[in-house]
Amino acid sequence: MDKETLADQIQSVLKECPHVRGYKLSVMELSNSVVIGGAVSCFYHKQMAQEAIRIFLKPLVEKGLMLTLINEITVNLPRPRVNDE
Repeated sequence: MDKETLADQIQSVLKECPHVRGYKLSVMELSNSVVIGGAVSCFYHKQMAQEAIRIFLKPLVEKGLMLTLINEITVNLPRPRVNDE
């Protein structure tokens, strides 16, 4: 059986996070960094994705794993409605 990569494990964390469950977010491992990307509709969801990953990574970091979390998630705020009167 294949062993899950750290990126796969983080992707699973994001799929379980209720705040970002419906978004298509990506996770990449680059040497000592984890980069998350994709797009969400508000800054709260961006922060919740980051926090879910940070909580997951905390035990690994406490054991000495040196990692930087880079949050490249884009926030696509809804455009204000223009009243066509």
